[in-house]
Amino acid sequence: IQRFEALTPTDEQIGFTLRLLFALVWSGLLALLADTIGSIYHLDITAIWALRSLSLEPLISALGTIPGVRLTRALRIGRLAWIEFAALVSGQLVAIGLALTGVDLWSLVVGALTTSAVGSILVNVVSQWRPKLKLSVKSSKALLRFGLMYQAQGLFHLAKDNIVPMLGGLTFSSTQVGYVTWSQEIARWPRLPADYVARVGFPAFSRLQNDPVGLGRLLHDALTVVCLLSFSAVAIGMTFGPRLVRLVFPLWEPAIPTLLIFLVQTPLDAVLAVLLPLIYAIGQAGRGLRLSIVWAALTWLFSLIALAAWRDVRAMALAFGLATLCTAGLVRHSLPKAIRVQWSSAIGKPLILALALGIILQAMVMRLE
Repeated sequence: IQRFEALTPTDEQIGFTLRLLFALVWSGLLALLADTIGSIYHLDITAIWALRSLSLEPLISALGTIPGVRLTRALRIGRLAWIEFAALVSGQLVAIGLALTGVDLWSLVVGALTTSAVGSILVNVVSQWRPKLKLSVKSSKALLRFGLMYQAQGLFHLAKDNIVPMLGGLTFSSTQVGYVTWSQEIARWPRLPADYVARVGFPAFSRLQNDPVGLGRLLHDALTVVCLLSFSAVAIGMTFGPRLVRLVFPLWEPAIPTLLIFLVQTPLDAVLAVLLPLIYAIGQAGRGLRLSIVWAALTWLFSLIALAAWRDVRAMALAFGLATLCTAGLVRHSLPKAIRVQWSSAIGKPLILALALGIILQAMVMRLE
């Protein structure tokens, strides 16, 4: 996706072969380590076999990687959106159908595998690409030089985002971990605009990697849209979120303080979701990977320190926020000087508008109450 030059059929075939090999390794490791993971987190035999079954998902997804890349490079995001929507609906229908017949955990497993399978089939049909195995040392080196660093960031983000079940599961009760996990997931909703913009932005930024002026304008517009939507969503969430939880999910009321802390750091998370793909798009994969490593390391470090100082679930939420704040400063400093953005306009104005919106909403709600 990042390469400015056109991809040849050989590049695509080699890319597919490499992706399939990595999926085989990852699936094999997950299947082999299922017992160990189960013993660490006290999972029963059913959950362990469910984990083994889910290890098939990387292999299924690998079949749709190159067709997805072809559509993404061509910025045919609409077609990808419909494919993913159809895959998601198919998986959900299967999961719900099995659950209604009395299938418990396995309904989720089969639903997830169905989503991946339908997505891979549809993207191959739409892209009109057929898998073919091929390897070349020279081409593999060229693809892996950037590809490994780009894909490695996902592992560090995965390690960062899963601190709550991994570290919290060893520190708190399952109920407390559930509160934090639920809060973290709900707080991510205002970041959705950033995720969508980042997905479109990476191939778009890549097409402009040799045009710093145009890249700066595109980045400014992307940040403005993301900040307007995400900041406003956070203001709305902080106003109505606690009240809705007490009304609709009263049993989850202990999670409200953690939810508010996660919501506060969501705007920074949204900005980073746009800036990090830009660094990769201009070919600085090494710098992008280092920033991802630092972000994950800071989150783990701050979480350990926070839990040692304050054995409370809110400590983990505060650690996430502090690590995100530090990483945002580092990423901002890492952007090339040739790419100029009016930060006060792109971020400052939406922030002021969101604060004003939050104050108005709070005043209205308090008056009604």
